[in-house]
Amino acid sequence: MLDVSAGFRIDDRELAWGITLDEACRLLGVPAAHSASGDIVLRSGLGFGLPAVSARLSAPAANRPVLAVDYALADVGGFRPDDWIGAVSDLFGSPEHCARHAIAEGQRPQDGVVLYARWPAADCGISVSIFGAPRKVAHGLSIGTLWLSWSDERAAAPYLAEWREKTVQLAADASTLAQIEIYRLDWPAYPAHGHAAGGLETEEGRQRRRRLLCLHAPDLLETPGEIAERLTPSHFAIWRPASERVWCASTAWDTVVVPLDEPVSVTHIEMLPAKGGGYSVLEIGRWSVRSAQGSAAIAAAEARIAAFPGVNITRHDGYDC
Repeated sequence: MLDVSAGFRIDDRELAWGITLDEACRLLGVPAAHSASGDIVLRSGLGFGLPAVSARLSAPAANRPVLAVDYALADVGGFRPDDWIGAVSDLFGSPEHCARHAIAEGQRPQDGVVLYARWPAADCGISVSIFGAPRKVAHGLSIGTLWLSWSDERAAAPYLAEWREKTVQLAADASTLAQIEIYRLDWPAYPAHGHAAGGLETEEGRQRRRRLLCLHAPDLLETPGEIAERLTPSHFAIWRPASERVWCASTAWDTVVVPLDEPVSVTHIEMLPAKGGGYSVLEIGRWSVRSAQGSAAIAAAEARIAAFPGVNITRHDGYDC
């Protein structure tokens, strides 16, 4: 059986798991700008020997590893759903799960999946979805998708140590706390990637969240205990250590660190009530807090942040439709 634990293929080109999206683009001759979104679609005639029209490579960012590849399987006349499962089984062995689905009443066949199967693989996930009819995708018509995904544990390994070092340094900085302002939100905040297996109540859940952060949001660090113990889920803080020329924004779980004097964009969003009740958001990179529309806490935090050198505040207003 075909072993995909080492890497994936784009036509006859083999690429190792762990390759960054930027490096994959370079090897495949794709302009670097295409990797900026963390998602690129390539014209491809083969998906592990199966007829395909395109292949999509997905990564958390251009400088992070490819975590998933999906091949849009080409519409081959006379090839039934079971034939596709048989063809993939020839590559990967018998599926561990296979399920059939009926097209819902009123649903277009091309919008529904009539057959889904998945296969066991070391450090990888393999699955196939077959549509009820050919679906228009990039570069042609597709009858289904072959999905490959890589283990986040393996993917995070080269990046986790650096992220941990920054977290340790942040904790040391917090011990020299020079200034802190604490603000109350109308609604509780939640930890980024806190949906990890077991949540944050188990060590497994905490470790998986750390892996997801270093892959998907490396600028978010764990909030030091010195700061976290002052906060509830409904509070956030803007603070400065005495030991470094930085300022920080923290929830009880996540902190973003911003060097003083370096340009940084901060976004304040005010959505007025419409169909929804409205809300107010403060964003610094991937860090954010949300409260009721017109939040005095977010307005006060914005004013405090605006006093730091290098900060550019962008304001967006709209309606909560």
